[in-house]
Amino acid sequence: MNAIKLYRHGVALFPYAKNKNNKGIISSNSFGFLKTLKLNRSKWIVRQKEDSCIGTSTWMSIMTTIKQQQQQQGRFFSSSTSWMNQGDVVTKLHDSNHIIHHRHDDASPKTLQDLEKVMLYHAQQGELKKLDKYMDNYHQHFPNEKLATDTVTTIMEAYTNVQQKLLQRLDQSSTRNDSFSEISSNDCFQALDHLDSSDDASNTFSDNVQSILNQAWDVTNDLDDFIGKVRLSDNRANNNGGHSSMDQRHYIMILQAWDGLRKAYEKANGWNVSTPKGIPQRATLHLECMEQQMVSLQRRNSSGSSSGDEVAMVHDDSLTPTIEMYNIVLDMWSKSQEHFLSQRAESIVRKMELLMLQPNVETYRIMIRAWCRTVDDVVASKNKIGTAAFNATGYLIRMQNMMERGHLEFEPSMEDYTMVFRAWAKAGHAKYSGKRALFLLKKMESLASSDNALTGLRPDVTCYKCVLQSFSQSRAQYVDGLGYEAESIISRMEDNGLIPDSDCFTYAIQTWSNSACRNELAEKDIYESASRAQTLLNQKKQMHYRSGTVEVKTSTLDYNNVIRAWSRSSSKDAYQQVEGLLSTMEKLHQEGDVNVRPTHETYVHAIHSIGKNRNVGTNLPLVQELLSRMKTQYENGNEDCKPNILCFNAAIRVCGSRNLRYANDEEMQNGLRCVVRLIQEVGNTMGIKPNSETYNLALDAFSILIDKNSPTFSRVVSSLFNRCCDEGLVDEKVIKTFHRVAPYDLYRRLVLAAAVPDGEIDATPPISDMLFLPEEWTKNTTTVKHRIPLAVDGRFVRARSKTVSEHKMRRLRRKEKKLILQGGRS
Repeated sequence: MNAIKLYRHGVALFPYAKNKNNKGIISSNSFGFLKTLKLNRSKWIVRQKEDSCIGTSTWMSIMTTIKQQQQQQGRFFSSSTSWMNQGDVVTKLHDSNHIIHHRHDDASPKTLQDLEKVMLYHAQQGELKKLDKYMDNYHQHFPNEKLATDTVTTIMEAYTNVQQKLLQRLDQSSTRNDSFSEISSNDCFQALDHLDSSDDASNTFSDNVQSILNQAWDVTNDLDDFIGKVRLSDNRANNNGGHSSMDQRHYIMILQAWDGLRKAYEKANGWNVSTPKGIPQRATLHLECMEQQMVSLQRRNSSGSSSGDEVAMVHDDSLTPTIEMYNIVLDMWSKSQEHFLSQRAESIVRKMELLMLQPNVETYRIMIRAWCRTVDDVVASKNKIGTAAFNATGYLIRMQNMMERGHLEFEPSMEDYTMVFRAWAKAGHAKYSGKRALFLLKKMESLASSDNALTGLRPDVTCYKCVLQSFSQSRAQYVDGLGYEAESIISRMEDNGLIPDSDCFTYAIQTWSNSACRNELAEKDIYESASRAQTLLNQKKQMHYRSGTVEVKTSTLDYNNVIRAWSRSSSKDAYQQVEGLLSTMEKLHQEGDVNVRPTHETYVHAIHSIGKNRNVGTNLPLVQELLSRMKTQYENGNEDCKPNILCFNAAIRVCGSRNLRYANDEEMQNGLRCVVRLIQEVGNTMGIKPNSETYNLALDAFSILIDKNSPTFSRVVSSLFNRCCDEGLVDEKVIKTFHRVAPYDLYRRLVLAAAVPDGEIDATPPISDMLFLPEEWTKNTTTVKHRIPLAVDGRFVRARSKTVSEHKMRRLRRKEKKLILQGGRS
């Protein structure tokens, strides 16, 4: 038997009641019945499937069944009865293949119940566009009445079913990795108006992915609008109390709809499809609305209890947000690309605590992921990275504390520990980052190694490596004691059967190198730090020969860190150690070792090591020798040894060292000739140009090597300063050094005569009590953003001083259209 559908149209019935041979098959009885239907304004027509034929007896059976069902409901087809109700949308005949659909497209519902029946019909048919039209009708005719909860549920299920079919088609097509075909109306119910089947089939794969995601976005957005309309009607109708049309089920459905759309966009990121902004915000808005409804209900309860109104005393737990709902929203924030995602997620957790909701283990893990995402994505200051790592550690410690109290379900996973350790590794420059990572590592070890071990989870190589990395990146003032801890970690790794890899040794060596570079450190402490770095380097060499599973090789960075540590020491054998390491690097590079080869940083540290040697008679030849070796390395093909300005600055620093004050005249002359030769080579060697530090060091060197009372000193210093001014390299250090070393007459003639008051102030006399250097003098510096201020007597004034701040305010007040600073409006 073929399926038959009855549609309501304003056309004649006879063309559809014919068989394939164009012969009428409707008997007189059935014709009279249809005529009765037409007279009562329920204009039915009968349409059969293509190439099908219905016999007369079958036709009569259908008509009789419809009439019997209507008579049982008290609805007769006489001219005196009213037309059929809107709710008669689907009638099943005795034969399951016969489905009768009654559609009322032109009717205007008289009651809310009629409207709900029509909306249910369109929801079952998936006609979402018509649902939107009837929702507008609902707001217009029934503004103070609420929809039934079941009606809201059915309509929301219609939206979510359409969205799920779209996303399922997306998954199926992505696994096949073929071109997407537009979803037809049969795939998403009978009439889905959101889908466009006329798109060009030649679209690329990513274009079709974007098309289907856009359709899913439209469906989800329409569902969001529907909930907003229902919520608005509830707010109007709830003024007199009563239950809301929406409960936890509906809010969970909309949250899951947005979450499913977000996951679909995440999967499509590999196909050049960008995730739209605003998904977490939309989900958060629904959560906040649910919280507001709960608060409003509590207020009505309290007012009802005070007035004795029992109707107002409604306690509806279905409006209380659950921890699962909060976790859905938090997960959206943690995986989004929004700005301040971790701060927004943190504010949601604070609301949970105010509502006396205890976060579960999933909440803690989501927050750890959110703060660690901030560490990965932030491009701001290093302090913010440290704050993010600190907050992630806080949630991990909460999980540990809950586990110690007996809640074993809060046991952190290895992924949780790894994310936090990596966060501290990236936030190594933050204050006490190394020590905080070390505390977390010891806590993890204690939970697994105590007599009553709560977990069998022990740190792996990644955990130890991240802690060592945080040590190596800690600032010098916070690295005290971390060198010993680094050695202890490597020992514990070997005791636990873990083999430290190359990175572990590199981070430990760098930690000792940073320890040796601390300011105001005693010589014995510097020597010990350098010696321990050297020991770790030798241990790493031995591991290379005895390790069969993990490849451990020394690198250029290891040698550079050890040389850097020895360059801070003023001991007699410091340069001997540096020379031995440098010779080893040159030898290994010559033998073909690609992991070890000298760089320009290697020679810079070696030159600094010469400056610590008090035997000034041998310093100058050693500097020349190192520069010559560096040039030879570059000429032999080592691009990393290309001479740069840092190498020449280091050489000038050594040749003009203050140790030369106690040298004889011959050594002083050799130092002067060396400085002059280096300054000349800077402009003639491989396009190297001097910087501000070059002139600063040269001025300081000339003040040591030349008698300040001689005419030669004034001539040399003035020539050098004028050259610095012409090149626009005068920064704060240069002007300070020149003010310190130059005679006052020379300083007044070269600096004060050229300095001018603020050019933007046209006042007689000038109200400014400061002078500024010409902008041409500082145009090529990298550290100066504004003109350098000087006091009237020539003293240097710091840019952040009180004097400069007051001067800026006076400038602003003198300007026109700055009335806001005078109490007015700009």
